[in-house]
Amino acid sequence: NFNLIFKGYRDPLPDEIEVNYIYSFCYAICLHIYDALLRREDIIALLESHKNSIKLPGEEFIDIDFSNLKFSDADLSESRFVNCSLQSTHLNGVSFSGGVLNGMIFAQSEIDSCNFNFAELGSVDWANASIKASSFIKSYLKKGNFENAILDNLKFVNCQLQEANFDFTTLTNSRFYGCNFDMAGFDRATFDNVYIHDCNFESAKIDKKQLEKLLKINDYGDEYYRP
Repeated sequence: NFNLIFKGYRDPLPDEIEVNYIYSFCYAICLHIYDALLRREDIIALLESHKNSIKLPGEEFIDIDFSNLKFSDADLSESRFVNCSLQSTHLNGVSFSGGVLNGMIFAQSEIDSCNFNFAELGSVDWANASIKASSFIKSYLKKGNFENAILDNLKFVNCQLQEANFDFTTLTNSRFYGCNFDMAGFDRATFDNVYIHDCNFESAKIDKKQLEKLLKINDYGDEYYRP
């Protein structure tokens, strides 16, 4: 009850207008918080009840924990995520194309056939995630943490991967075209059937022999690497 809350402060303050302003301001904040909590519950309920083909393009999600959810064929393109977590989620056929997901947590998630094209994914945590059959075209992935992740059948085209962490990462059946790996780390990373073309590894922390071996694979020519 806001009247009770402010009862003890009304008499000492000479300016009734100031009190009303404080009252209105605090009331508005509480309403905003209440609406945010309701919206959070509504969004999570919506995602859980609609297992397929949910469409929420261009939405803004703030302070929402999506952990352990499972949904597929969702359209979240051009959406903005602020202080959100998708840890331990199961995502299949979800589009984050053109979205802003800087600092997101995808750790320990299972991601299959998802679209991250043109998305901002700076400092995203992908540790211990399994990412399969997904595409990253012109995606911003600087300082992304892929430590101990499994990357299989992925396509990276003209991506910014500076200072990304691929330590202990398993990369298989994937291709990288025109990507920037400046200062990225690859300590004990494993590569199997991975094709790299026209990428920058300046100052990257990777075994030189391993890098030379990878860069020698050019038998497929330019056409193979094109998106």
